[in-house]
Amino acid sequence: MDRHLSPRKTPLAREWLDARDHRLDRARRALLITVDGRRSGHELTALAQGLGLDQEAIADLHRQGLIVWPTVIAAPVPPPPPPPAPKPAAPQPSLAAAKMYAIDLATLMLGGRDQDLRALATEVQTREALVAWCEMAARAVETHAGPERAQRFLEKTSGMLAPSA
Repeated sequence: MDRHLSPRKTPLAREWLDARDHRLDRARRALLITVDGRRSGHELTALAQGLGLDQEAIADLHRQGLIVWPTVIAAPVPPPPPPPAPKPAAPQPSLAAAKMYAIDLATLMLGGRDQDLRALATEVQTREALVAWCEMAARAVETHAGPERAQRFLEKTSGMLAPSA
């Protein structure tokens, strides 16, 4: 019996209260009359003590079937949150975008000495052809700007040229 919940009278209690033959003593009858479903068990215990009854008076009414405690229904457990959706892979740039990026990067690294490479770039139509063109451009960058710059060129363009899934 939870003292924070509010008990209610049963049909049997209503029958006993309506009857002329009082089956309860005056104090218990008065206590039963105050059970209204709004007063908590704690408040009813205080009222019982004010009527000269002990703390077991409410439990006695319950055992006699005159009051019932509300059934506590646990709140439904919310379903676990769905697992986070996997992050989609970053979309690969189109072949045209990768080609333009590689040409622009080669132009910057070669300082305007990229006319032959630009002419060859017009022939690039597939990913494999672009990979071969980038390797050729890296050799030209190595000749004019050094191996570190050539390595940097390949690193930057390889990200754009990752094979599609």
